[in-house]
Order: sequence, then structure tokens, then C-alpha cells
Amino acid sequence: MNNENKIVVTSWTGKSWEMTPEQIEAAYRYRELQYRIDNAKNQLEFNADWIEEKYGCSIDEVIGYVEEFLQDNIECNVSEDSSWINYFMEMFNGKKDNND
Repeated sequence: MNNENKIVVTSWTGKSWEMTPEQIEAAYRYRELQYRIDNAKNQLEFNADWIEEKYGCSIDEVIGYVEEFLQDNIECNVSEDSSWINYFMEMFNGKKDNND
């Protein structure tokens, strides 16, 4: 690979890597997804008792659906909150069967 296309990336700990712009983008998108999953988990855990009482779903079940949904359906033009809230509403209203 041509070294002209590589960028040296340094972490806050001082470790450095040579990465292509595509690798940097992929790493950024991966970390962004992890933040979205963590955000969704935090929101779900905050409402776990209500979800289990109202819908009969364990929080672990719902978190499993959320992780799969976020990995498969996140679109950068739609806010993350709107994406997963809409999914939950569909799932809890019986419109999502078998996590389709």
C-alpha cells in the first residue's frame, strides 16, 4: 500500500498507528456504534422495571434486540434516539415479531 495514503494516529497514551483514511473511518464508525449501544443499554436499564411490568420482556431480551437492531439498521441521516425509540415502539406494540 502506498505510504502517501497513510496517516499517523496517536492515542492519548502515546501509542501510534499508521492508518489509511478508510481504516480511520471504519474505526470511528465502530466506536460510534459502541457508544450508541451503550446509550441504548443505559436508557433501557433506567426503565427496566417498567418494561418488564408493562411488556413482559426481560431487559436482557430487549438489550439483545437493541444490539442487533443498532448493528443492522443505524442510518447516519436519522438521529440514534429516533431510530431505536421507533424500533422499541414497534416491537412493544407487537409489530416486530421474532426481531424482524
